[in-house]
This record gives sequence, C-alpha cells and structure tokens, in this order.
Amino acid sequence: MVKELNAKLNQQYEVHRQTEQQIKEKEKKLGSLIAAKLVEKEDLENEIKALKDDLKIKEDDIKESEKQLEEKSKELKINEDKTTDLENELNKVKLSLSKIEAKKIELNDLRKKLKHEGFFSKASTSELRKKVDDLEKDLKSSQSKKEKLEAKAKTMEDKCEKNRKTREALQDEQIRHRENLEKLQEDKENLQCDLKKQKNNLKENEETIKEFIDKLNGEKKDISGLLSQIQTQQTELSGLVNKIDKKHDLGKRGKLLIDNILKNQENVILTNDNSASEELEKIRRKLIEKHDLPEEEIEDILLN
Repeated sequence: MVKELNAKLNQQYEVHRQTEQQIKEKEKKLGSLIAAKLVEKEDLENEIKALKDDLKIKEDDIKESEKQLEEKSKELKINEDKTTDLENELNKVKLSLSKIEAKKIELNDLRKKLKHEGFFSKASTSELRKKVDDLEKDLKSSQSKKEKLEAKAKTMEDKCEKNRKTREALQDEQIRHRENLEKLQEDKENLQCDLKKQKNNLKENEETIKEFIDKLNGEKKDISGLLSQIQTQQTELSGLVNKIDKKHDLGKRGKLLIDNILKNQENVILTNDNSASEELEKIRRKLIEKHDLPEEEIEDILLN
C-alpha cells in the first residue's frame, strides 16, 4: 500500500515538477510576448493619436478651403453682376450711337434725293429741304453727345474687358480651390480609413494580450490544482504511517525509524539520489538489528 502510494506520489511530484518548469518557461515566453504586444499597443496608440491630429488638421484645412471657395464664389457673382449691368448700359450707349449713325445715313439719302429732284423735277422741294435742314440741325446737336457716348462706350468696354479678365482669374482660382477641397476630402477619407484600421489592430492586440494572460492564469490554476492533489496524498500517507504506528508498537525510536524510511523513500522518489537510497538501507538495517524485525515484516509494515 505504502509502496503504491509512494509510486503515485513519485509520479505526481514528477508531473508537478515538469509542469511547474513548463509553466515557468511559458510564463517567461508569454511575459516576453505580452511585453512585445504592450510595446506594439503603445506604438498603435501613438499612431492613432497622430492620425487623429492629422485628421483634425485636414478638417480645419477643409473648412478654410470651403470658406475661401465661398468667398471667391461671392466675388465672382459680384463681378458677373457688375459686368452684366455694365454690358446693359454699354448696349444702350451703342444703341444711341447706332441711332445717330442711322440719322447720318438718312441725311445722306435725303441730300441725294433733294439733289436729284432739283435737277429732274419741277415740283416743290421745300418740304424735302426742310427735312434735310431739321436732320442736319439734329445731327449737329448730337455730335457732342456722340463724342461723349463714344468716350463712355470706350471706358465701358475697357471695364468689361477688365471684368472679363478678373472673372477668368476668379474662375481659375475657384477651380483650384475646388481641386484642393477634393484633395483634402480624399486625404481625410484615407486618414479615416487608416484610423479605423489601426483601431481594429489595437483591438486585436488587446484581445491577444488578454488571451495570453488568461492562458497563463489557467495554467497557473492547473498547477495549483496538481499541488493540492499532491498535498492530499501526502496527508493520506501521513495517516497511513499513523495507522502503521498503532498496528506495530515500535516505540519512539522505531516510529522515528519508520518516519525516516518514509521520508527517505520520498527523497529517493523526488531526487533519485543514491545517497538517499543508501541512507534508507541503513535505517532498514537498524529496524532489523534494534527491534529484531525481519526484513519481510518491515516490508509488510510498509505495504499495509
């Protein structure tokens, strides 16, 4: 019985020793992995912070670009309105000038007609002459007006040309702002994508660290349970020794020798030490010599 229990204890101690060694090795390895993952986590957190800062800058740039685009659009609208008003006014001036030119043509036609009738017709030309005189007076009075209108038209045309160039410049700038805005929006989307990716990486990293820790704690729990089993079996062995002591009244010295046998058996089991085996044999001999116990009875005591 004792031999079987000792053999079982030997097996359990060996399993415990090997498992404990494996736990230490795994704990060391997992500790290194966790440390590496924690460094990786810190790097990811720093990268996420940098991405958030970049994203904030891009968002501010987008707001500024949108503001500038809105301002340029307003400037362009004002310029277009001014140009439209100026062109309308220029059209009126040109219309007035065209009317004066029409009167000139009419006057030339009337003069030709008057000359023709003076040569070839006996009818009165007084009415026709009156029209010519009135038209000449009208054109004469319109001459100064015409010069002013032509000067005004020239000024307005120059302004229209200037407005046209300004409008083209504003349109080009508006296009650049739109392109810049599109680029900023694209950069923002890329940053958001990178940020999401890094957040997922961070989450996976944290889950991996948790798995490592849970695995390590589970193995520690297993080794603790194994140690508890061994302690239970040690208690069982102590109870068996007490039972043997009661069954075989060997006295204090004999009991001490039995205890020494059991302890040395345990040492032999745990260490496989030759010196412990030799000491165990000496104790057996003392039991035989001092208590007149044959070796078979000692074996019987230990077995029962």
